[in-house]
Amino acid sequence: MARLALLALLCCVVAAAAREAQPNLLSLAKTNPHAAFTSWLRQHGKENERNLGARFETFKKNVDFIHSYNAQHGASHQLELNEYADMSWDVFARTRLGFDATKRAESLRSRGPTPFRHANANPPAAVDWREKGAVTGVKNQGACGSCWAFSATGAVEGINKIKTGELVSLSEQQLVDCDTVTGNAGCGGGLMDWAFEYIKNNGGIDTEDDWGYYSGWGFGTWCNKRKLSDRHAVTIDGYEDVPKNDEYALKQAISQQPVAVGICASPAMQFYSGGVIDTCCDELNHGVLAVGYGTDEATGHPYYLIKNSWGGSWGEKGFFRLKYGTSKEGLCGIATTASYPVKKSATNPAVPSMCDPFGWAECPAGATCSCSWPFFFNLFCIRHDCCPLRGGVGCADNSHCCPADAPVCDTQAGTCSSTDGSKTVQWTAKNPADYDFTGSSSSSDKNAAPSVSEMARIYRSMHKMQMMSNPQKPQGIQQQQQQVQE
Repeated sequence: MARLALLALLCCVVAAAAREAQPNLLSLAKTNPHAAFTSWLRQHGKENERNLGARFETFKKNVDFIHSYNAQHGASHQLELNEYADMSWDVFARTRLGFDATKRAESLRSRGPTPFRHANANPPAAVDWREKGAVTGVKNQGACGSCWAFSATGAVEGINKIKTGELVSLSEQQLVDCDTVTGNAGCGGGLMDWAFEYIKNNGGIDTEDDWGYYSGWGFGTWCNKRKLSDRHAVTIDGYEDVPKNDEYALKQAISQQPVAVGICASPAMQFYSGGVIDTCCDELNHGVLAVGYGTDEATGHPYYLIKNSWGGSWGEKGFFRLKYGTSKEGLCGIATTASYPVKKSATNPAVPSMCDPFGWAECPAGATCSCSWPFFFNLFCIRHDCCPLRGGVGCADNSHCCPADAPVCDTQAGTCSSTDGSKTVQWTAKNPADYDFTGSSSSSDKNAAPSVSEMARIYRSMHKMQMMSNPQKPQGIQQQQQQVQE
């Protein structure tokens, strides 16, 4: 814990130093752009990137743009040479946006208006859902037009926390890989409304821990049908649209829950570092999450507080502020396409524990996956079993487990003890995990993910070999060292 605390402190110091150095780096870039570029490359770990000559030319153009912009707007908000300073706006927009305004208009025409359950809300002067624990950490969509997925999961994470009291980070990758029937296109863009529709129709969505994000390189993976069928960690009952072109209605909605919004992200937003944005464009191209509103003490400007998906080093630790009360459409069009998920239940379904990244092995809800045959320096597991105890710890005999508060397993006595020896209980027999090697790829594409199919064949063969073998069981008291995944 001490090392973790020291590491966290060091990260904060480095981040603070980097921000303090920004004005100097920006000034240096005007007088000695090559030295500034070299320093910038080192700061962001890009010394070994390809096409440094072309990136340097783009860097110089961005330096001129930032200087000119800050001279005009620096009183309200500022730009900086951030990690995207070597990217042209065309490249950045192609890989970091993804909201489809045309599809949104078509969706509204086909569906018609929805109820607005927050019409009678009396919004307070300021709201920040981060302070209420309803906002997960800032994420990064990478070089993938999946902003719509991050906006949608953020809104569902918020309402789930409000209704259940539990903040759960949800899987954007599931939406990117599997939400293709409604019209969403993974890294090719999509809509938050359609994502909400998918989550409702699917019976829920999986967690970030179980179905992590892999599309930062600009492509999706395969839709894991096994996880899709029973990993409904968080559910919703539907969604509603905020009345269009009504900033007060949007404020009412935000006062009750985080709200998914579409905005026009301008070239200046690529380099935003802080302050209240008060100038923008009109054509919607980016999906984000409104998590609050308030008034800036320095300028007196009212603002929306918005969570972005461009990483925690961008903007105000991954967030930005947008001026409120500029027009009926809202600045950047924020009041034109807002929506939020509806959740009525204070509970979610119990879900099984997935024992491997592919969903081939699982344990019943409440049980703990335990690796009984690790492979290749414990990086892979050929056979999983299920400990009936939540958070259970596997014993060295590979057949029994101990509770989390008594993790020391005595394989000779068949008992489990606490680390201080004050508690001793009988060990518990593990049960075989449920294996299913089908359904890892989309049924509509028989050739999808052939490498995974081949891995399944090898994995299945090795699993059968292990089941037929009878390895010698080590004896003695051993603190469990194998990795246990719940």
